[in-house]
Amino acid sequence: MNGVVIERQASLESLSSADAVIIGSGIKTREVVADAFIMGQLQLDPSRQIIGAQCSGALVLAKLGSLNGVPACTDLTTLP
Repeated sequence: MNGVVIERQASLESLSSADAVIIGSGIKTREVVADAFIMGQLQLDPSRQIIGAQCSGALVLAKLGSLNGVPACTDLTTLP
């Protein structure tokens, strides 16, 4: 949105073997959450991984059922 580009260094499938996963945000986060193919590749294990999200990345954690009643915050545009 503001010109920052982050290039992927590993596949989504490799997330399951990571020690920590931080879900970022962006203007297409809602599209990502609605994409069953992408969401199906996100196999996270909170029992052995540190998992977090930044801003609208909380939508991804919510869709995965990872929040388990834990409050999450995001920007005012995403809040609703």
